[in-house]
Amino acid sequence: MASASSLSQPNQPPLLQSTPHIPRPLDRGGVLPFPRRRAAIVAAVILSTVPPHLLLPGRAWGGLVEFNVPLVRPGQTMEEAMGSVRWDARSMLEEVKELIDSESWEEAQKELRKGSGALRRDFYTIIQGKPGTERPALRKLFSELFNGVTRLDYAARDHDRELVRRCFEGVSASLFDFLSHI
Repeated sequence: MASASSLSQPNQPPLLQSTPHIPRPLDRGGVLPFPRRRAAIVAAVILSTVPPHLLLPGRAWGGLVEFNVPLVRPGQTMEEAMGSVRWDARSMLEEVKELIDSESWEEAQKELRKGSGALRRDFYTIIQGKPGTERPALRKLFSELFNGVTRLDYAARDHDRELVRRCFEGVSASLFDFLSHI
């Protein structure tokens, strides 16, 4: 009977003898010296006891958690919003229409996002200034308009000419409908 050492080739270790695997602590296949759940609990306890200003010097604690994007411009009155909304809507539609016609999809998306953000705040200010009985209808129009803007954005991302044109017509119609109600 042949021994294990005689079956092996000269430059390789014997078949029955294996090299020991030494696990590294942070290696994916390695073994941690403690369970992950316990490590997560310890980290959470430690981080919860540290004052927030030490973790994020010079920044508010909520800066990473909440986005703090106001829907209403600070200090803006309903009259100011009414005055700027028609101009903003017209200029946004004209610029986006030009970019769609030239099939500059990325630029159309950027302009749409930039213009719709200002319109959203103005419309929200107008809705908040209206009597409570008119608000539900305006909120529905608001929702239809900005859902259409989102569909238009996705269609432009996909470079779908026909869908972009249909969505743009829908956004234009929703915008004029909203403007006629205010």
